[in-house]
Amino acid sequence: MNDLGNRIKQLRLNKQLSQQQLSQLIDCTSSSVSAFEQGTRNPSIDTLKSLSRVLGASTDYLLGLNTKNRDPNLIDVSALTESQRIAIKQLIESIKKK
Repeated sequence: MNDLGNRIKQLRLNKQLSQQQLSQLIDCTSSSVSAFEQGTRNPSIDTLKSLSRVLGASTDYLLGLNTKNRDPNLIDVSALTESQRIAIKQLIESIKKK
């Protein structure tokens, strides 16, 4: 197994997804997911982007270009309420205008 395959598998397991479930989320076959994880096949760019989105990891992390799972410039706001997210978005927009 290669680094890409290891990372895909570990992230998939962390999300408690089967290969079949992941394949449905990224619109490919479960045999493709298996091949990605085993390192016998590489995902297309579009599939890599889908893997990144579904698994919650940057493409750089998946490809081994960054050893950190997350982009250091990203902030996880998933635990915030919708009104808190809106307030943060408005704050960011006001800072961008300056």
